[in-house]
Amino acid sequence: MLVYLAPADRARFAAAVAELPGHWISLDGRRVLPEVGEAADALLPGVDDDFVLSRDGRPLAVVSPHGDRIERWAYSE
Repeated sequence: MLVYLAPADRARFAAAVAELPGHWISLDGRRVLPEVGEAADALLPGVDDDFVLSRDGRPLAVVSPHGDRIERWAYSE
C-alpha cells in the first residue's frame, strides 16, 4: 500500500512504524522505500521492479508481487 503514498508520506509512515514495539513486515517494490531498496541492492541484486520482503527495514527476500512465491532469500548468518 505504500506505493500509493507520496514519497514524503512513505518516509513519515516508516519513521512512525519504526517507533512502535514489535516488528514491521513489509512487502513492497524495490524502489518504494529508498533505504530498503539500497540495502536490497547490496544483499539481493535485481531489477527495479522486484518486490522485496523486509523486516524492520532489512531486506529478507525477493518475492512475487503478492508474496505467494519466494524468488530468492538474502544470505543470513
